Amino acid sequence: MEHLFKKLVALSNELSSNDLIEIHKESSVPQEFGLTDRFLQRYQKKIADEAGIEFDYDTIKLLGPTSLSVKWDTKRNPNIKGNVGGGTNFLLYSALCGAQDEWLRENPLNHSQELVENLYAFNNSEIRSHMSQRGRGCFYRTHGKWPLDIYFFDDGLRIKMDMKPEEYIQALIDSCAVSYWQYFYVDIDELIQQNKQMILRNGILVNCPIEDEDLNSPRLSYLITELDIIAKNLPLIFPEKDFSYHQNRLAQIKEKVKFYL
Repeated sequence: MEHLFKKLVALSNELSSNDLIEIHKESSVPQEFGLTDRFLQRYQKKIADEAGIEFDYDTIKLLGPTSLSVKWDTKRNPNIKGNVGGGTNFLLYSALCGAQDEWLRENPLNHSQELVENLYAFNNSEIRSHMSQRGRGCFYRTHGKWPLDIYFFDDGLRIKMDMKPEEYIQALIDSCAVSYWQYFYVDIDELIQQNKQMILRNGILVNCPIEDEDLNSPRLSYLITELDIIAKNLPLIFPEKDFSYHQNRLAQIKEKVKFYL
């Protein structure tokens, strides 16, 4: 995983140097991670004792950093249509050993209590506190198991992601940590079914002005609009990068979703 964390730091630095976006003051973009051996050894022992996971020391050095966080928004630009932004930080220790965030217990779609009680956020796509429920990568905590199953949590949606932690991090990097990037990587049928059940009142999106009478409408069609704005604008904001995967995946989503709208 070492090369992935180096890529994360590189991504943070790339975001900081991009003239088309603005980095928020909440961000902390280090050049390298400097945790003491003593701290990392305590960290290693606590994970072994509480989570039942025996990481070697080199892995602990990679899992230990939690200071990497970045939040970005686009600057005013006539070519950018819609609000596009993103961010990321990692809460790996909290996900393995910490208490569950209160908002992770909210359950508008009546998921099983077992699922609700065992999800712990390890990656936050919106580092500002008032957006805490959006775009979280969560571990399904199972004592003594690694890698843990990963779920995408968004305003009460819980969709299992068929990814290992390394694959999740690479997908985040490939998506420039844009908000809602996980929707391009989840099962399309689950994306459709859960957003059909979710109403806008429980999961309002950034680019969808809503009248009061529409608050009880299914979220699905509004989500497609959101993803469309993301897929169209990413190549404009990051012209040196290839987003053909995201564009092709959105085309697949649209093809399936037309039968439900």
